[in-house]
Amino acid sequence: LSGGSDPEASWLNTILTRGTALDRISVMQLLVQRSPVHSLSHLTQLLSIMQKKNPRETSSVLEALKMLFNDHLLPPSRKLIPLNIRPFENLKKLSGGNEENLRRRLVLWKFESDLKKIYEKFVSNLERLLSMLVNKLGHPNNKFVNKVCGYLIQLCRRQPNMRPVIVREVEYLIFRKNVACRTQLHAISFLSQIQITRLDFDCASSLLRIYFGLFRELVAKGKLDDKILSVLLSATNRVIPFLKGITIYSDLLVFSGMVPDRFYGALYHKLLCIHNHSSQERPLLSLLYNVLKMDSVDSRVIAFIKRLLQLSLSRSACFAGASLILLSRLFETRPNLLIFTTFVDSLQMVISVLFIVIRNDTIIYDPYSRNPVYASADRSVAAELLLLAKHYHPSIAIFASNLMARLRIRYDGDPLMNFTSMQFLDRFVYKNPRKKKVDEKGHGFRKAYNPSVIKKLPVTSEAYVMKKRDEIPVDERFIHRYTAMQASIKKEATFDGAEDVFNDIESVNSEEFDMLLSHFEPGDNSGYFEIDFAKEFGREKDCRKRKRGTDDFQENSDSCCDNDSSDTIDYEGDQVNSEIIFEFSLI
Repeated sequence: LSGGSDPEASWLNTILTRGTALDRISVMQLLVQRSPVHSLSHLTQLLSIMQKKNPRETSSVLEALKMLFNDHLLPPSRKLIPLNIRPFENLKKLSGGNEENLRRRLVLWKFESDLKKIYEKFVSNLERLLSMLVNKLGHPNNKFVNKVCGYLIQLCRRQPNMRPVIVREVEYLIFRKNVACRTQLHAISFLSQIQITRLDFDCASSLLRIYFGLFRELVAKGKLDDKILSVLLSATNRVIPFLKGITIYSDLLVFSGMVPDRFYGALYHKLLCIHNHSSQERPLLSLLYNVLKMDSVDSRVIAFIKRLLQLSLSRSACFAGASLILLSRLFETRPNLLIFTTFVDSLQMVISVLFIVIRNDTIIYDPYSRNPVYASADRSVAAELLLLAKHYHPSIAIFASNLMARLRIRYDGDPLMNFTSMQFLDRFVYKNPRKKKVDEKGHGFRKAYNPSVIKKLPVTSEAYVMKKRDEIPVDERFIHRYTAMQASIKKEATFDGAEDVFNDIESVNSEEFDMLLSHFEPGDNSGYFEIDFAKEFGREKDCRKRKRGTDDFQENSDSCCDNDSSDTIDYEGDQVNSEIIFEFSLI
């Protein structure tokens, strides 16, 4: 043991060999915190204790491992890297030619690779704990089953993102072979108590699919009793309000085993009715992916693909990005749907064209066809990708280029939220907003967008400008190029280092801005506002009195002289006011 004096080391060694289980867990946790590189054996031992059936020890080890991984072992901004993908060819260059640094780097690389394997086992054990908890729904003791249901419902409330995982585990239990009807009843009762929102479209659709599948299975086996039927009906009625009409219709058709052409025609037309930034974009694209994935008619699927690509040319970048990612997922399993080759017409067809004979509608792609089957989309090519490859949004252009190269689009974010104009404008907000209190228990709403480390930097900061071009995301490279050019221009215009190039308020302190303010602010040495308003008001008042006195004098006198002096005074007063108004109008 290392990390302390000899008496302390011997005392810790005594606890490890002769202490109680909880004391041994605490000592191993302390040793891992002190020296993680030299304590992988203790970490492995903690993981083995977690696999035991003692609930008290398992709970203590789980808390200890959670604290160790989150606070001491896992890197905060990247994933663990295995040893086989390390750049050994650049090892000497990274170590600077120092033998000690080279060995130290090798040890750290090996430690991180072993830590990755241990963490994978830890995650798999957590998944096993969830499956064990779900399996307890088949326990013969009703009180125990009710307690398990309470724990699962509490887990769904605290961790809304785990709802699909829990639903999937319960689905495995329901459709397992030789499972008792009593277990299925408890499982359906638990699923009916899960709190879902209108944003949980996928979860609600999965629940409805489970209810329909269990109903069909029980009817086929003749084991449908009144109790489980009432639970199924109440659970179905609870889920239906959270689904859209076309989604429910799709689930019903899949449940019946036959999907008519009328459904595909309605969905084909529905794509044209969705407006930009509509709340229906997300559920419609999710439904479209599920429908196209199960459709076996290639010509119909290609017609949907053509319509998505055509809409991506005129819709927002959010819709275009989501559509291209959807198509990339679809092409992974069915690459034959992406057509780039042209079809050579027969000699008879060429002759008919030369004599200006209209072709048959079944040979030419018809984008206005009501039924996608008869659109003859399989006779066309994905030419829309050429235009999308020149899209104004850099990410959309890269997505389209990857599809043309038959490469998979790798994107982990949410395009419907990350490619919005508001997200772009937020990059120019340099003042951090007031932090909002987030309810960790939540109700299943989507979490706010959490940008990467580079996207958290202000675009005018020195750290952002000094980044290399390869480190900047593709959709921000033009911003980086602009800020770098502005910084270089300002550096050339700076004398004696008096100005700070990367000051956010530099534009406010510029000479042009000072000249502009001098027109508005009285009291400066500008000459525009060297006016005493009280004095000018008094002068105008004296002019009016003089004019009134002159008029009285003219009325009382019989002379025919002109009143040039009063006109001159009036003109002077008006001239002063006109100069003030003119200066404001110039500004």
